[in-house]
Amino acid sequence: IMISFLPITLASVKSLNFLDLTANIVGPMGAKCLAKSNLVSLNLTANRTLGDDGAVALSESQTFKSLNVSCCDIGDRGAISLLNNSVLDELNISGNYVSSDGVKNIRFNDIHYLKQPKLCL
Repeated sequence: IMISFLPITLASVKSLNFLDLTANIVGPMGAKCLAKSNLVSLNLTANRTLGDDGAVALSESQTFKSLNVSCCDIGDRGAISLLNNSVLDELNISGNYVSSDGVKNIRFNDIHYLKQPKLCL
């Protein structure tokens, strides 16, 4: 799906609950569109263009219950932003660049993780 058509496509498919966009090229602009969708579960594994800006955009979602952003080049800023989303029940941030300070924030949050974060220091 081309990014320019993503908002129209997602808006027209109201019954879509889960979307798997593994190994695509979803960046911050695409993340903003996805955050405005009605999706409950989103898998963005290996979208290296997402980064912190995309994670911050995704953190604005009010519908995601499960989010997989493993291997998306997310650092502390993006991870902490996602942790501040009170709607998320499951968050996978493994394979990203979360420092030991970021891990301290993760350990004290009550989100249930699919996997422990991989540290790339």
